[in-house]
Amino acid sequence: LCRWASPETPPVSLYVGVHAGKLRRVQLPTSSGRLAWYGEACAEARNLVLNGRDRMVHMTKDVKNRLFALKTLPLVVSPTRQSFFLDPWTDKLGLALPQHRQVNVDASNRSSLSQVRRTRFRMDSAKADEGGDATVAQFREFLQAHGVPVQLFGKQNVMSVHDLYTSVVVDRTAHLDAVLLNADQSTRIERTVGILRVSLLFRDAKGQCRELRQVNTSDAALEGNVTSQLSVVLREEEMHAPEIGAQRCFETWFGVPKEQQQLFFKRESCSYREERSVTDALPGIVSLCRSHKMRMEVVSPEAESLSNIGLPVGADFHTHNLFCSASWTWAPMVTHPEDELAEMLLSHGVMVNDFSPNAFAELYDELYEKKQSSLEFFDGDLVRMIRVIKVKLAVDIYGVEHQCVIKAKYQKGVADEHDAGKPISMRMSPEQDWRKATEAALALRLGFSEKMQLDHMFIDFNSHKVTEELAFSRSYPGLKSIYEVNEV
Repeated sequence: LCRWASPETPPVSLYVGVHAGKLRRVQLPTSSGRLAWYGEACAEARNLVLNGRDRMVHMTKDVKNRLFALKTLPLVVSPTRQSFFLDPWTDKLGLALPQHRQVNVDASNRSSLSQVRRTRFRMDSAKADEGGDATVAQFREFLQAHGVPVQLFGKQNVMSVHDLYTSVVVDRTAHLDAVLLNADQSTRIERTVGILRVSLLFRDAKGQCRELRQVNTSDAALEGNVTSQLSVVLREEEMHAPEIGAQRCFETWFGVPKEQQQLFFKRESCSYREERSVTDALPGIVSLCRSHKMRMEVVSPEAESLSNIGLPVGADFHTHNLFCSASWTWAPMVTHPEDELAEMLLSHGVMVNDFSPNAFAELYDELYEKKQSSLEFFDGDLVRMIRVIKVKLAVDIYGVEHQCVIKAKYQKGVADEHDAGKPISMRMSPEQDWRKATEAALALRLGFSEKMQLDHMFIDFNSHKVTEELAFSRSYPGLKSIYEVNEV
């Protein structure tokens, strides 16, 4: 309707308010059965209209948080930051995706095994041999039979059915259960993933305790070396016996045979916890993360079989196998903020092990070193908040307004024209004022000094607007990102 009203001559003034709430009706006594409507929904929507903008949709924060198919639309933030405007001409407004059944995770449906009946998805070996297409089709039918909206998979940030099939059937690093709850006889699909984090310790010649950690940083642009504990994705048969996963890891990655590991390593402690979550990457499926933490000590660091992992001196080393290549270091045993970040992500359903190479180091560097983003909670979800300043620098040349835009970006000698035609932009720190960010962007991108900006430029303060956009990063699967864009 707003799109229709805008080009009309004369223009049609149209104000729209959207709110979700209670609605009541009353039959008017003198109107031949006509109904009148009142209640919270009407009152708040009317208030939004009175404080709205012509030919824009004004919605409350609650409505914005309930969006599903249109949740990635950029929305203009109101001055109060409690409501949002939708520009009908946004280029990302497309067809709505079909809704899916909402899955809630709360205390009432975190039932014990005695309260539920589970039907596990298993592949019959004979059927699996018939061909990959039939196997994937059977897997898809299993999901559809239990109400999973498979039509959403493979779109936007949602995992594809084939990738989910690979993790469950081929790699066996996850399994699916159809859980029937006795409380309301409803069925839900639950995906279980097991993670093992190993703290492997040894004492050097000076008696200092050192821990084996993987070096995540290979990019020279990142500050320092970001490290993480040894982390293993457990196979289905290892989820209740994590020591088997540790043995497989030491043999596959470090070349220490299973039969010799008891001679070299001693397990000191092991802890376990479960976290249930619902993520947009798997609509209609509850994710259960079984997280194990194991503390082990090297009892024979002088053994010749352990020389390939830098012992007994604790030297850095590299591993190369069919699965991956990695760099390792024996770091002093101190508190590592990287572990706290990994624990926070895992506890909110973000599988750090699914990150692309160097992604964890880049996220840590962005959050704690460069302070270009922050992690915040919105409606119980952990989201990455990013603030951006976008400057439209305009000049009048012979009566025609021209705008300065990007032609190409050059990184490491390579031209990238992906952002060609876009205005000047820059990341903002979480607490930075947009006016200071405007000056910093012009100085950083174009080399304009503060004096030059004061003498030859002015900011059109009336043009400033803030939009908020939800996006999903391919580098950090499962982690929502909210972009707050200040445009001037």
